Amino acid sequence: YNASNIRKPKKDMLRQSCISALRRLSNQGGISSKQKRVLLTDIITCSAKGEYSMVEVAYEMLCLESATNAESEYDDDEDAALAEEEFADQCRVFADKMSD
Repeated sequence: YNASNIRKPKKDMLRQSCISALRRLSNQGGISSKQKRVLLTDIITCSAKGEYSMVEVAYEMLCLESATNAESEYDDDEDAALAEEEFADQCRVFADKMSD
């Protein structure tokens, strides 16, 4: 039994939510299949090292934190759409940098 194999639930939830968001963006045409593949590979590689990938950090900051921001100047639907658009932009930037 190796204690280092114990996964943190919050980390797993973040990772799975981020992966779902990448799939959704790809299905909706927000990112290409290649971009999704590059980002998923980065998530898996970082996960194996016990680290967060940049795309997970971006997801947490742009999508999760905006959803819990009580002082939002937008209504929930507008805020969520804006957060998803910003996240998609960052995904494209990260994927393009990783593909170089």
